[in-house]
Amino acid sequence: MRGGIAGVLATTLFGVAIPAYAYITNPAWMWGYALDPATIHPWVVVWVFVIYYLCFFAGFSMVPKKGGWWLLAGVGVLNLALLAIVWPRYSKVGTYEEFHNGTAANLMDSPLSMTLNIAFGITVVGTALLYFWATRKKDSQEEK
Repeated sequence: MRGGIAGVLATTLFGVAIPAYAYITNPAWMWGYALDPATIHPWVVVWVFVIYYLCFFAGFSMVPKKGGWWLLAGVGVLNLALLAIVWPRYSKVGTYEEFHNGTAANLMDSPLSMTLNIAFGITVVGTALLYFWATRKKDSQEEK
């Protein structure tokens, strides 16, 4: 039960809130400059964030209680591979037009870089805290 609650909290805080902030401040970057945000209906964006939760619930129901670390490691490797593929787009920050005109700023030189670094730190610490909370032994009062 705690694992599910911790997962929903982590998805909300780190998998939805941080990307939502990035979408509000840099929508073209969040679409990887593949789509012009001006042409996307707002409900499409809402559904994208709903899909984050659907992915969590699908993964939570599929991961076995034991041996799930191998799956987690595999997902981590897959994420790194995908990041390597999209890095040319991910490393630039600007509007849809700026990216396609070649005038988008480098990620490391943009304010988004500091935001992502802070978000990463919060995510690592927050996930660790949620993990330890979810896996701690029940108090003697809870067992009664």
